[in-house]
Amino acid sequence: FLLSNLASNINNSIFCASSFFFIVIKKFPKFKKMEEKKETSDAETALKATANLTISRGYKLPMAKLHVSGSISDGADDLKASKVAQRAIIFVIDRSGSMSGSRINMVKEALKPFVEEICVDENTILKLVLFDHNIEYVDIPREPSNARSVIEKRVHAQGGTDFHKASQGLVESSSKILQQFPSYQLTVIMCSDGEVGKQNAERGHQHWKEFVAEYAKVHKIPPYVETIGISSAHDADVLDGFICDDSAGNYCKCVDAQSIGEAFKNAQNETMGRTATRLHLRFPLNVCNEIYQKQSAKASNASFAAHDLIVSNNEFSADFWIDVHAFDNARASTKGRGGGASTADGDEDDDAALFIYINERRVAIDIREIRGTQECQYEAIDFYNQVLKDMLHTLRNITDAAQLKLKAQQIESELNSDYIQTFEALTAEPVEKQKMQKEIKRLLSVDAGADAGATGDDTSDTAAAFMVQRRAELMKQYKQMNQVWKRHRTVVSAFQHSLGCVKQLIREIILGQVRMQEIRQHILDLHFRKKHAKRISKLVLSDEALAKRQEMYEQVTAPDEKQCAEITDEVGTGCYLSTLSKREVVLDADPLWMCGRVNRKGGAAVSNPELLQIEYLSSDLVSDSYFRMAMEAASSDRNDNNEESDEWSAKAAFSDSSRQLINARLFPIYGNLAHYKCAKPFVSEALSHTLSGRRDIRCVDFNSLNAAIGFMVSRSNLTHKNVKRVLYEVVPSYRLWCAHSFAKPY
Repeated sequence: FLLSNLASNINNSIFCASSFFFIVIKKFPKFKKMEEKKETSDAETALKATANLTISRGYKLPMAKLHVSGSISDGADDLKASKVAQRAIIFVIDRSGSMSGSRINMVKEALKPFVEEICVDENTILKLVLFDHNIEYVDIPREPSNARSVIEKRVHAQGGTDFHKASQGLVESSSKILQQFPSYQLTVIMCSDGEVGKQNAERGHQHWKEFVAEYAKVHKIPPYVETIGISSAHDADVLDGFICDDSAGNYCKCVDAQSIGEAFKNAQNETMGRTATRLHLRFPLNVCNEIYQKQSAKASNASFAAHDLIVSNNEFSADFWIDVHAFDNARASTKGRGGGASTADGDEDDDAALFIYINERRVAIDIREIRGTQECQYEAIDFYNQVLKDMLHTLRNITDAAQLKLKAQQIESELNSDYIQTFEALTAEPVEKQKMQKEIKRLLSVDAGADAGATGDDTSDTAAAFMVQRRAELMKQYKQMNQVWKRHRTVVSAFQHSLGCVKQLIREIILGQVRMQEIRQHILDLHFRKKHAKRISKLVLSDEALAKRQEMYEQVTAPDEKQCAEITDEVGTGCYLSTLSKREVVLDADPLWMCGRVNRKGGAAVSNPELLQIEYLSSDLVSDSYFRMAMEAASSDRNDNNEESDEWSAKAAFSDSSRQLINARLFPIYGNLAHYKCAKPFVSEALSHTLSGRRDIRCVDFNSLNAAIGFMVSRSNLTHKNVKRVLYEVVPSYRLWCAHSFAKPY
């Protein structure tokens, strides 16, 4: 009886439970789908991506840019197979006879601290392959002092140069690591000064590429290869041949110990920070990543519908180009079939008709059509900047001297015919800005001031007053518009710099004034964009430092009326270009400067500011913002191919009220402590321009301020105005500076 009741209760329970789930599924048909979508959503958080297609309708371009970017987190199950945490580094060092003396010593001195730092990492395997006409294998010990001793003893110059042997040694070491430690990611650092025959180099390249194909079957990505060319006589193409993928390698040319050390540090940063992942992208239309090749008749296969992207670290970004005509046809056919694509829910999505698939995960393409003049111009500059990069890449792939010269001549002809008008239109200053610059330049010129006051009668006085008023109005308008033009200058300057580099390289190839080896080194330097940035002086600020400086400027707050109550509001006490009083300048949080003319020849003052050569000290004060505008107006006719990162011409100058040319800010004048605090952030940039003619140089110290005071006291005429300025403006300002400026560690 009990068993019978128990069985009956169990059956009833099963019936109730099954009925409940039947009701749930019947009543909520998306219940199961929601669970599936939740799992999918959790998985997709590991890979986040966006795709943006920008089409310029105002400026007709044949291609539209597709920008794909995103991030990868460690939780992606389908990406873990591509992730590599452990590393193996193989140093391939040329120790042939040509490396004897300073070259091999420079390599050893750069190699020792590099190895000592990373040899203690148990997740890193270090191997050393030394080659001349033979090969020697060296295991790097874990203990730093032993590692240093091994390098000191084993790295020495002898014998000839054989890159096929070097490749054999590299492949043998790499194969052993792949067999014994298949999860370890491989990095190769190759250093040589050698020149070898073409056949020897090609055999070495082919042997290495066969191994890379096997390696990619295991890791899905190629090894990272850092190549370092020693001296100006090495064959750059021999080293470049070992780089199988530009995104997984780098070439740099080194001619001294410092640059070799920097190359090893760069290799360390790339090596220890690299966790590479291969992403497979599928596109809805054929795309290309080289516009110049796509436009040539020989590159009919330049477009593709799928692409493998190697991602270093956890973030990725890549640009592709889609034919605008093909895109318009595809979108028209999609609408003709009934509109949008269907989403995962089965609903139609009219706004996301095109998708890109990244590792089989669908990402909607955000389509943006632009028609504004400024936006279309920026998009056109991006397009033609890609054309310049593609031209450089085309030259990189040609190693034959005769063919390289022919291609350079073809590119030069295209730049001087097909592209010249387009580039002039793209890089031209806004028409309104050009008009204002010409008029301001005329009003600032010495002749204009002389003409206005030539006769000395009432009419000339009226004309002079009108000129001053007109100049002040123009400068005010220019200041308001300057923020709008700022981005234009930045974008155009970068494009002009790229164009100048390509033109210079082409002239070197055509004129034949440089050996073929050096031309190839130059091409590869520009292509990898690593060594090119190192040619600039150590004092040049990085893009990150410039961005931080600009951010600091934007955080400056102006004093209020109460803080400025004691500052004089008398006409003529502030900026002579704007007729603003000193109080008005302070309320604008604008630094106020004593200006003058300096001689920058020799450049000694850049590292020793106290040696600044001052030729003239003006009696007029100029605010910082108006000084900038006057210099921009004076630089309006600068060379378009100027390769300086600063947009002012080094020879630019404008005249003061005494009709003397001034080109530098020499000493800051502060109204009070509040003015000092808001104006001090601008001092370093102003003085760096005073010393070097550039604004992207770090100012080593502020001794040029002392030089300005010394010039004013000892070289200037001791007029009532000058003495009054020294006692009532310079001395209080200098006291504020000394009381609130400190040097580390005080």
